[in-house]
Amino acid sequence: MAKADNLLAVLWLLRSRRRVTAAQIAESLEISVRTAYRYIDALSASGVPVVAESGPDGGYSLPESFRTAPLFFETLELVSLFQASLFAEQAGYPHSAALESALAKVRRNISPDQASDLERHTTGFVVVPSRRGGPVEPWLPELERAVAKEQTLELLYAKPNGEEPEQRVVDPYGLVYRAGLWYVQGFCHIRQALRDFRVDRLCAVRQTGASFRRPADYRPTGEYDDHWIEERLRQGELTLVRLTGDPPAITALCEHWYLSRCLVERRGKMAVFRIDPTGLQHTAAQLASLGAAVTIVEPISLRRAVAEILNRWLAHHQQDP
Repeated sequence: MAKADNLLAVLWLLRSRRRVTAAQIAESLEISVRTAYRYIDALSASGVPVVAESGPDGGYSLPESFRTAPLFFETLELVSLFQASLFAEQAGYPHSAALESALAKVRRNISPDQASDLERHTTGFVVVPSRRGGPVEPWLPELERAVAKEQTLELLYAKPNGEEPEQRVVDPYGLVYRAGLWYVQGFCHIRQALRDFRVDRLCAVRQTGASFRRPADYRPTGEYDDHWIEERLRQGELTLVRLTGDPPAITALCEHWYLSRCLVERRGKMAVFRIDPTGLQHTAAQLASLGAAVTIVEPISLRRAVAEILNRWLAHHQQDP
């Protein structure tokens, strides 16, 4: 065990017992009594108010007023903590104020040498935000609390095609950050199925007063998406989509965050997907953006959906502004 870990272990022994002797510390940590004395001295030197009492009932203790334990970090642990916070900040982390407060406490309790090392490692480390869509900050804290407390929510959810927002009652199982976007993932009472809702498309979030129990096998990760798609494949509920086109365009579709999980086969200029029928409209918009670079072999319904999107775009842009 590293010295820093042993120091923290000694500290927790002091906090958990009214009084502890060097021999008891040595036995608990499987170290020598002499080493235990050195750790006590190191804690005292770092500012921990260790009280030493002599005599048959003597030992070491902490005053009742001492409640906050100092943190012992290796330099690389400190660096990783602060660098990871940059990713959280750019992702729109829902508790950014609490995170900043925690990091400020850490900064106040590190040595000058560690502070200097931390400055060197974080000055040249930049995370460029990849967030797309609308603002998510108003909703993330409330969504995170609902996920943690297993509270059912009523969402007013905007559609990408500009139609009137829909009301959905959702049991939020988890929050997922994927490809620069936040999603609340859970059971939709209207669709009676698991669904993802983009947080930046939320117009309102309201507590219903109801609660739910999250399924034990729920996994709020990419593995969850794969498992869901595989289950739908077994049930025969997915639509076969066959495409041909320019290799760069086909590659872009095969690397799309959703379509990549639906990919069945890819050969040169051809790709085959199995897609949830509820996702065909989103797929149609994706294909329309590629223009003539992609041809839809099947299904015909998807080809018509793309044509309808393009006709709406054409009519819109032909209007006199």
